[in-house]
Amino acid sequence: MVYVITHPAVQRGKAIEEWWARGAILAVSAIVAGVVVGAGLGAVGSAIDAPDRRLIVIAVAAIGVLAGGAELLGRPLPLLQLDRETARDGRMSALPEWAARNGLAMGTGFTTRIGFWLWYAVPVSALLSASVLEGAAIYGAYALVRGSSPLLLIPNLRRSSGNWQLALITRSSSARLVSGAAVLALSVGCGVTTLL
Repeated sequence: MVYVITHPAVQRGKAIEEWWARGAILAVSAIVAGVVVGAGLGAVGSAIDAPDRRLIVIAVAAIGVLAGGAELLGRPLPLLQLDRETARDGRMSALPEWAARNGLAMGTGFTTRIGFWLWYAVPVSALLSASVLEGAAIYGAYALVRGSSPLLLIPNLRRSSGNWQLALITRSSSARLVSGAAVLALSVGCGVTTLL
C-alpha cells in the first residue's frame, strides 16, 4: 500500500498528484470507518446482559491464551480473516476514490489482511465496552493508527537508503513474538480478573 500511494498511476486528469493527499484521504476514511464500526459494536454490546458479557470475556480469554501461547511456541494458529491484500489496481491508485475505499477497508480491519491475533482485542473491547462512545473511541484509535501509518512511514522511508520493503518483512518474526506475548498476557489478565 505504501508503494502504491507513493507511485500512483494517472488516469485522465482525475488523479491526485501528491502522495500526502492520497495518504490523508486514506487516513480520514479509515478513522470514519473505525468510529462507525466501534460505535455499532458498542451499541450491540449494550444490548447484551452483563452476565452474558462476562461469559464472552471468559471464552475470548481462553481463545487468546491458546492463540498467544501457540504464537510464542512458533506454531501460530490460523487467523480468522478475509486475508485480502490492499487493492493495487494501477489504473485507479491515483484517484481519491482508491484512497477512500482502501481507507475504509483498513479502518475496519477485518476486510483486509490481519497480521496478528492481537487485532481481535479491538472489536472485542469495543463490543464489551457496552458503550457507543467507548466503542467508537476504541475502534477509532485503532483506525487512526492503522490509517495514518502511511503518512508516518513514507517520509522516513524516502529518506532511508536500502530496501525498506525487505527491512519491514525481516522484522515480522519479532513483531509476531511481541504480539503473541501481548495476546497471552491480555487474555490471562482478562480471564483472571473476570473470574475473581
